[in-house]
Amino acid sequence: MWPRDGQEKGIRMFKALGERTVSEGRPHTARTHVHSVTSPFACYPVFMANTRSATLSIRLKPATKRRLAKLAEASGRSSNFLISDAVESYVADQERMLAEMRQGDRQVKSGHYIRHEDMKAWLLSWGTDRELPPPKCVCGKVHADEPPRPRSRG
Repeated sequence: MWPRDGQEKGIRMFKALGERTVSEGRPHTARTHVHSVTSPFACYPVFMANTRSATLSIRLKPATKRRLAKLAEASGRSSNFLISDAVESYVADQERMLAEMRQGDRQVKSGHYIRHEDMKAWLLSWGTDRELPPPKCVCGKVHADEPPRPRSRG
C-alpha cells in the first residue's frame, strides 16, 4: 500500500534537500522532517526552528506505555513528542522551584522571614471569630509584597 500518491516523490525531495527523516534514525537538525513513513500523511513538512534533539532511553511500565500510545493516537502526536513535552515541563517546574528555594534561603540568611509559630497561629485563626492580622517579617520592616501597616495613634 505504501507509498501513497506523492509520498515517494516527497521523501525523495526531502532527501535531495539534505533533510533528515525520523525513519532514518538521525538527529533532527533540519528545519523539516518526515514524521512517519507508515502514515498516510508521511510527507508533510513540520517546522522545527533548527532545534536539535538527543536520544534518551527510558523504562516505562507496560500499562503506562499502552496509555501513552492511546494518548498519542488520540491527540495526533507522537509518543516521543508527548514524552519530550512532559520532560520539558517537569524540568522547567523543578528549575523554578529550586530558584524559589534559593531565594527563600537568601531571605532567611539576611533576616527577612516570618516565624513559623506566627504563620501557624495566623493560618489557624482563619474562619474563626478571632482571625489574626497577617504576621510580619522579623526584621520589622514593611516589604513590597506586604500590605502597609496601620500607623499607631499616640
